[in-house]
Amino acid sequence: MQALIVSPDCRLAPEHKLPAAIDDAHIALRWLKEEALSEDTDMWLRDGVDFDRVFILGDSSGGNTAHHLAVRLGAGSKELAPVRVRGYVLLAPFFGGIVRTKSEEETPCEAFWNLEMYNRFWRLSIPDGATLDHPFVNPFGPLSPCLKGVALDPILAVVGGGEILKDRVEDYARRLKELGKKIEYVEFEGKQHALVVTPDYRLAPKHKLPAAIDDAHNALKWLKEEALSENTDMWLHDGVDFDRVFILGDSFGGNMAHHLVVRLGTSSKELAPIRVRGYVLLAPFFGGIVKTKFWRLSIPDGATLDHPFVNPFGPLSPRLKWVALDLILVVVGGGEILKDRVENYARRLKEMGKKIEYVEFEGKQHGFFTDHSFSEEAKVLMQIIKGFMFGMN
Repeated sequence: MQALIVSPDCRLAPEHKLPAAIDDAHIALRWLKEEALSEDTDMWLRDGVDFDRVFILGDSSGGNTAHHLAVRLGAGSKELAPVRVRGYVLLAPFFGGIVRTKSEEETPCEAFWNLEMYNRFWRLSIPDGATLDHPFVNPFGPLSPCLKGVALDPILAVVGGGEILKDRVEDYARRLKELGKKIEYVEFEGKQHALVVTPDYRLAPKHKLPAAIDDAHNALKWLKEEALSENTDMWLHDGVDFDRVFILGDSFGGNMAHHLVVRLGTSSKELAPIRVRGYVLLAPFFGGIVKTKFWRLSIPDGATLDHPFVNPFGPLSPRLKWVALDLILVVVGGGEILKDRVENYARRLKEMGKKIEYVEFEGKQHGFFTDHSFSEEAKVLMQIIKGFMFGMN
């Protein structure tokens, strides 16, 4: 399966309380409709995108947003024609309610996602004076729209069996099923909710490199400021170990991770007390690929594919032999176009004495772990990444 992912730049709480993020996601879908109808559609949408097969996926608060979009749009998403939403994927959707569930009450206080954290997030997100039975929080609250008569497209709800949201999500799926809706429920036994920080970086072609790399670097400097602050954001203050930070990038993000490795060097001293312990480069997008449209959109005008942003060993790239680097894990599919380029990257760094691990998944194509996220290979990759991270001192 091949897919193009569009990630809306939604306004965030507490500066912008709900429904701001839901409205922005809805606007993004209307933009997609405009692109589908336009005679001057962006080329990255025009080539190979099937506007008749759109899926909406949201994780945590994004899962909550996906639910509200499902209700707003209804079955068939007629207002978006010719765009057609075929289904929704809710990953650990962040719901709530005044009446506590068993999993909410039994989550230990020492857990990162505990009841206090859960309540704080909602207070920051919902309108002033609202309760946890507000329709933005509780899809079955006293003021929430009755869903019995609302036609919905198919929904997949996924949750970790050991997390605070487990009972809430299970109840959501059960009640929709009782209403005759098409919903699948998947629970991963014992798994917890996770926290990931994703920088909101500028994108090509509007902002060519090094804009995205600079923005990722600025995100790390922001993390340093939070670590030093006496008024750290609560979601970072509780449970985050600033001494054990890992940077992970997939495809072009892997390229960015490489450039951060080189910028920061070993021990990432400029970020103290933040300590970057390692980097994970998943199928990093390096240069030398003939006639790739993406590179022409991304690099400075007139630059070649030996530009340092593209080729880490090009004639103008910094000499890495004397650059102290933190540990690096590099992963690639054995059947993808980047395979030789990534293998060469790992081999040359190893020859320079750098601490680097190289993992190749035989015969797999670019994005195999996202295209088939529940496959055995994706599970093996997760274990490899965990081993890399938790094997560090």
